[in-house]
Amino acid sequence: MSDIQRFADTLRDKIRQADIVAIMSHTSPDGDNLGSLDAMYGFLKGLNKKVVYLSNDDVPKDFTYLASTKARVDVSSIDEAFALLIALDSSDVDRFGPKGKELFEKAKFTVNIDHHMSNISYADLNCVLPKATSTGEVLFRVLEAMDAEITPEMATGFYTAISTDTGSFQYDSVNGDTHRIVAKLYDAGCDHNIVVKSVYQSMSKEKL
Repeated sequence: MSDIQRFADTLRDKIRQADIVAIMSHTSPDGDNLGSLDAMYGFLKGLNKKVVYLSNDDVPKDFTYLASTKARVDVSSIDEAFALLIALDSSDVDRFGPKGKELFEKAKFTVNIDHHMSNISYADLNCVLPKATSTGEVLFRVLEAMDAEITPEMATGFYTAISTDTGSFQYDSVNGDTHRIVAKLYDAGCDHNIVVKSVYQSMSKEKL
């Protein structure tokens, strides 16, 4: 059994046991962070779980097309000790900001899914793949190991994550496996047009 399969099996059990699942954004969220969280949000909602999407910073206008961004709840309004809290695309707990870090450390069981080489595996359950192009790619492999159904909305989140963290597939980290994953996202109905228009063909005055 592979390490990803072991991780996926353990995560599946933890999700089954939890009535509420919190997912955590990092400060200054980018496409990989928001796209991965969007896919995870869709997966959990598909399991009929109550999901609390913790927000500790504003979402850049480029990524507001991701439906899950409207479900974000400001961390300053939460004091709950969650039974299960999943962090994506954060190399260390300080990236959550002070209040986010407090909630993470208060949670009864924590999960860390990431691809940064500097990640120190700070959670109770960790899946860190430094050779992956993005956290989106890591999460895709995890959900694939769970035999999860990838909806069109989830596929768009994954495409956002992988596309933005590879510089639109220009970086050296991109390989055949990357494109094979993207092919599966197209097959699942990802809306690559909205990603292209929102992220690559639009520019706010502030971004310019």
